[in-house]
Amino acid sequence: MKSSLLANSIFVRLWAAHTLSEMGAKVSLLAFPLIAAVTLQATPEQMGRLVAAETLPYLLLGLLAGGWVDRLQKRLVLVSANAARASLLLAVPLLAWRQWLSIEALYGVAFLIGTAEVWFNIASAAYTPLVVGKESLVDAYSKLAVSTSSAEAAGPMVAGALIQWLGPTVAVLANALTYMGSSIFIGSQRHHDDVGHAADRGGRPPMRQEILSGLRFVFTHRILRAITLRLGAWQFVVGVIQALLVYYALNQLQLPAGSLGLIFSAMGVGILAGALSVKALAQRLGTGNSIIFAVIVAALSAYLIPLASGSQPMRCLSLCCAMFMYGICTTVYEVNNVSLRQSLTPLHMLGRMTATVRVATLGIRPLGALVGGWCGGTIGIKPTLLVVITMGLLLSLSSLLASPLRHLDGLAPAEDIH
Repeated sequence: MKSSLLANSIFVRLWAAHTLSEMGAKVSLLAFPLIAAVTLQATPEQMGRLVAAETLPYLLLGLLAGGWVDRLQKRLVLVSANAARASLLLAVPLLAWRQWLSIEALYGVAFLIGTAEVWFNIASAAYTPLVVGKESLVDAYSKLAVSTSSAEAAGPMVAGALIQWLGPTVAVLANALTYMGSSIFIGSQRHHDDVGHAADRGGRPPMRQEILSGLRFVFTHRILRAITLRLGAWQFVVGVIQALLVYYALNQLQLPAGSLGLIFSAMGVGILAGALSVKALAQRLGTGNSIIFAVIVAALSAYLIPLASGSQPMRCLSLCCAMFMYGICTTVYEVNNVSLRQSLTPLHMLGRMTATVRVATLGIRPLGALVGGWCGGTIGIKPTLLVVITMGLLLSLSSLLASPLRHLDGLAPAEDIH
């Protein structure tokens, strides 16, 4: 199986759909904060609320979505979620054309897109192991990470050109088109394992009981609990940075809007470097130590953001270096983390495990965004970033070093470590 992923036509279509979605998403990644900061003149607090609106659905709906994903056909969930995201993105230029676009309307669109994203990401995480098998997870996620990194490297530059040419409100149409194309790729797949446990639905326990079983599985498992607590702490930091970065770069570092494409592209180059090195690093350090190494380096490199100083090129270079290192570490962490989680989880529990982890981690990001926006507007952006990055580093390390991760050399089957 490990040597035949490229011969697996279902995985190849899934890979193509993933690549197309990632390329288009870079437009919205730049366009939404630019619409808020430049077109709508948003404050740091409003920027925080925008990020919170995008990620709040994980906290509100993640567990329910995970329970349903384990019962439904994952492929149909993926197609429906992408179609919903495409339709919602079409609303942005329409609202702008009718002069109805406001920061509150942008909150609403961001929240609904985030809702569709919850369903898509949970279904994707549960679908991939069915397509490739657990023994090929690291290889599969490495290939998906290469696509992500390529999109991260090239996407922001393309997005920047589209935004300068069409304006941010119209440029999001490119993202809508890529989501439509991704739906076509996924919709053309047929996979006999993707049955949503239809045969035994009548004998399944109530949804509440299944959701609770997912919570118990994650938080009574020593390794899953450790990586979930660590990721939750760091997602708070990510929420703060995501809420403040564009405003900080444009208004405090006085960088031109065009430099944002370069800064986000640097992260993409880092993701590509991480995707190409993750397997070798895991073999050299072991799965557990690779995760811990990535956590430490990611946190240390994040200090380059609040410490940026000097001339305008030097300030831009500091942010580029921070994003480059963050890209490397995020990929090393995520490929090992996701592969490890899924190797430890029975197939019938994948949706609920993924939902539980995402609620406990990405569900923290809106809190970070709100706190970051408020603190950034109250005590200043630089002090906020310095304090939050330090707290995230200490909390992440304490949860990881107290777990069995340091002694884990490779992936373990679900019954081996509990």
